[in-house]
Amino acid sequence: MIETQHQGVSSWLRENSAFLMYQPIVEVEKDPETGRDRIHSLALEALLRSVPSGATSSAPADFLSRLDTESRLGLFDWVLGSTMNDLSSLHGDVFRKDQVERCPLRYVSVNVEADAIMAPGFKAVLRERLQKAPAWFQPRQLVLEFLESIPSIEVLDRVSTIREELRKSGIQLAIDDFGEHFNGFAQIRSLMPDILKIGGTYSRAVESGHRHDIAYSQAAIHMCHSLDMDCVAEGVETDVQYNILRKLGVKKFQGFLLGKAMRIEEIDAWLQKIWTSHPQESLEAMILS
Repeated sequence: MIETQHQGVSSWLRENSAFLMYQPIVEVEKDPETGRDRIHSLALEALLRSVPSGATSSAPADFLSRLDTESRLGLFDWVLGSTMNDLSSLHGDVFRKDQVERCPLRYVSVNVEADAIMAPGFKAVLRERLQKAPAWFQPRQLVLEFLESIPSIEVLDRVSTIREELRKSGIQLAIDDFGEHFNGFAQIRSLMPDILKIGGTYSRAVESGHRHDIAYSQAAIHMCHSLDMDCVAEGVETDVQYNILRKLGVKKFQGFLLGKAMRIEEIDAWLQKIWTSHPQESLEAMILS
């Protein structure tokens, strides 16, 4: 297991058998010959999971809510280090140029609590973990994903200050669960993220067919396009949701319909399967499976 210098976090990670899973983010495009959607590129989001004694695997929300700033940095250190370690274990041919030219792995997204950026050691942790990344991995392939609910103006200002330093190194920023909390527009204006992830509540609501439900999602999608942000629809679970969001202009999707969260060993096999089949067939297999 990757170690972090924060003892309280290290103890919790060991006691709760913490591990990472990775959920695919799939970008689609229209095939000019068939007129049907096909996979254009892929990305992954690293998700922290734990297995407390006598329980099933789950997201450790209670533990996260109790962490102070230094502890959040320690957890980010472990998650980023474990992600780089997992990526190093992928099959050697996975990232050969000829394997992925038609369907590349664009980035890996790692969640970070905004409070962690307030800690003095944040930049040192980021630099050290990236130095241990696999040889093929470039900083531009790392996305730091913030929850929409950044807690205070002070934290938001600090994140905004460090934003340009991150961008100079190629690292991208994303806002998660947009529309699920109260200060999303202020956060967009301050962070100017590269990627906006529309919350699953809105992705699922379009299936109702109600004018207002569709209008809310359409407004968020239009804002992304106007501000040159990549738009990802989260929580997509049915082909009806996919088709409506696709007509509204979404090209990137995340959710059970396109792929469940998987351990790194499963991701390795999943990538190999996609890259050895036709992109259109791979997409249809995801949606129909």
